[in-house]
Amino acid sequence: MKFQNLKKGDRLGKIALIQSQVYMSYSTKTDIRPLLESFDLIKSEDLILYTAHNISRLKHDLTDREISAVIFSSNSLSEKTIKEEVGSEGFKHIFDGFLAQGKGCLILHQLNSVPKNVYEPFPSFDFLPIESPKAVRRREDATSGDIKNTRLSENHPLFHYPNTVSLDELKQFCIKKKGLYWHYLDNSEPRAEWETLLHDESNNQAGRALLMATRESSKYRVVISSLNLDWQKETNLLKNLIKFVIDGKCNTAIIRDKTNKNMAFEFFIETLNSLNYRYQEYELSNTEMDDFKKQIHQGTHSIVVLAPTELNGENQGKKELIEGIDDFLQPYITSGKIKYIGIESNEKSLKQFFVAGREKSALKILQDTEIKIHGILKEGKLIDDSFWNSVDTLKVHKSLEDHNLAFTRFTNDLVQPILDSVTSDSYLGLLVPTSALLWLRANYSVNQVQCLQTINWIKEALVSGDEIESECIVACNTFLELKIETEFATEKLRKLISHRDFKSLNEIETIHCIKAAILLRDIHLIRQFVTALESKRNQENLWIDISISANIVNLLLEALIILKEHEDSTEDLEKTIENLVFPTIIIMQKLSKQPETDNEFHWDNKANTTLKCVSAILNFEELMDIPVTEMVQSLVSYSQTGHQIIDNKTALNIIEDYRKDISILNQKNTELEKQLKEEIRRKSELEEVKQKLLVKNDQLVNKNDEYEDQIGKHVFRLSFWKIIIVLGIVSTLTLVFIAVYMINNHKAFLDMIDFYNKYKVDLLKTIGTIFTGLISITTTNIFRKRYRKSGESM
Repeated sequence: MKFQNLKKGDRLGKIALIQSQVYMSYSTKTDIRPLLESFDLIKSEDLILYTAHNISRLKHDLTDREISAVIFSSNSLSEKTIKEEVGSEGFKHIFDGFLAQGKGCLILHQLNSVPKNVYEPFPSFDFLPIESPKAVRRREDATSGDIKNTRLSENHPLFHYPNTVSLDELKQFCIKKKGLYWHYLDNSEPRAEWETLLHDESNNQAGRALLMATRESSKYRVVISSLNLDWQKETNLLKNLIKFVIDGKCNTAIIRDKTNKNMAFEFFIETLNSLNYRYQEYELSNTEMDDFKKQIHQGTHSIVVLAPTELNGENQGKKELIEGIDDFLQPYITSGKIKYIGIESNEKSLKQFFVAGREKSALKILQDTEIKIHGILKEGKLIDDSFWNSVDTLKVHKSLEDHNLAFTRFTNDLVQPILDSVTSDSYLGLLVPTSALLWLRANYSVNQVQCLQTINWIKEALVSGDEIESECIVACNTFLELKIETEFATEKLRKLISHRDFKSLNEIETIHCIKAAILLRDIHLIRQFVTALESKRNQENLWIDISISANIVNLLLEALIILKEHEDSTEDLEKTIENLVFPTIIIMQKLSKQPETDNEFHWDNKANTTLKCVSAILNFEELMDIPVTEMVQSLVSYSQTGHQIIDNKTALNIIEDYRKDISILNQKNTELEKQLKEEIRRKSELEEVKQKLLVKNDQLVNKNDEYEDQIGKHVFRLSFWKIIIVLGIVSTLTLVFIAVYMINNHKAFLDMIDFYNKYKVDLLKTIGTIFTGLISITTTNIFRKRYRKSGESM
């Protein structure tokens, strides 16, 4: 299988170069394409030129084309069409999304974007998605001034990668080209997103930034330079700037033997390229290893990957190179500055993958804390608003510097405002604060006379015998730490602690006594004070609070180092210290809180407490010969993955059970559907029968009604004639009875005639009325029966 070697620069995408055609039309120096093409990391086909003619196309190309960075050449923002386009809301929205994807932007010298005769800060870069520095036109001659790094920017990759930049040479070059700078960037206001990398503080100028970049914590990568690097044809810094905005900080270095082609590693490289992951390759050779070591020393890379290498008898030179790399990286690994990853080549079928490096979270907190403390000191404030906390914090940080763990050093001028706050020989005439003052002056003050006066004041106080014993111990400890009056301090200290009742000491006094025992390297005293500490720890595995506990842990770790170096057997005491330290470190890690704002700290929201906790964790990890924290994190991660696999299997089994249940239910559903269809069919047939029966019933009802009518008529006629006959018979019999009665009784006839005459009764009418009533009643009953029958049939 044939493999393609990746060359440096092959991973870079297109570059959008914005230039002013006005300047290009009369000055060849303003077209910087030949300069950029001369860099080995840029190809001519990768440059896309945008002028006023086609600048409107840029916002579309940022989404449609593989553009890695946008470069605004000098004074390109002063051209009206370009300025209007990049200032439009449509461009700003797309440019925000472009930068948020990890793409970069470089803005060079933009003097003419500031109106003439305007010497106040002018918003020249408002099109950027974050609050940006303003450009300020300078009044003085452009060749005056100086170029300096800020206190925290000396190790920024912009000055070391890929070229080493000499600021003195850069200054002389710019002046020779007729201008150091014509405008500067206003950085007088604190900016959370921006970091000043170069500035001019000559003639007590303040806030004159010449080169600014977004911080590593920002989601954008933007660099703004007031230096006219492109038109002046400067190469070293400009190349670094372009490399940075395209690639970002190149954290990863890959060392590989290109004669050893490993398919898996080639796929690994291709995968990184597909993810647009930035890295720098180094050939496993003497020449490139020198460059590699230089970049590691300057802090360019924080991750080193060693590719598989065949180390047989023919490759003895490469074996020595790798051993040299291991030895070189060792101090960087133990200090937490480098993560070393590799694949050991051997004849076994199972390749061994190794990771060497310290846990990064504590180091990240340390770096974050240092930056915040630096900001506090730069503003001339006290750390945690306290002189004692300020000195205590600086002492802790000094110990981290001595162990090569700190990322920066707090310089004398940063600490000077704290020194200036005390002008007398002592601090308020108190022994403990004055001991802190002595430590501060001994480490940061250039006034040796003041330092000697403070030493004499403390010594007189110790000799006087008027001071409290516990405070005298603090003063003697300070002398021994600073290696001042060591014989006097040692003798005094032994007298002070030899007769102490260890059980009666409180936690603070115990801290000072343990410190004394450590400075004296007295194993017997260390044992007594460690034993006294066991009974003073509370149920939370702390001594009073997290701050005091961090102090004690740091001292116990110092004592542990002394014990391990001691000739006599101290395993029992070492075990006691381990039992005290382990749970407290775990509690510290649990109590760490992520700050919600840029001004907060991880423990108790105090710089002093945070630095002491970080120091305790780092000092503890320095004693570990295996990366415990990372192993725990890996186990937790692997365990979670295992649980997820088990959960997924369980879920799949449940899904399979559901599938079977659903299959059974589908089968039952099919059967029920068949039954339902049969029932529907039967119901349909019954409906048809019902409809037929209803029709038949209607027919029968109609027939019945006809029969009822006929029967009714017949009954009526029959009843009518029955009534007539009955009435006739009754009338005839009545008349016969009346006639017989009258014939036999003549007087009755006369009486009846008198009755009718007396009451005016019409006999015929009466008989007719009775007859009519009988007919009506009979007829009504007949019709009522017919109506009742017709209602029942309905």
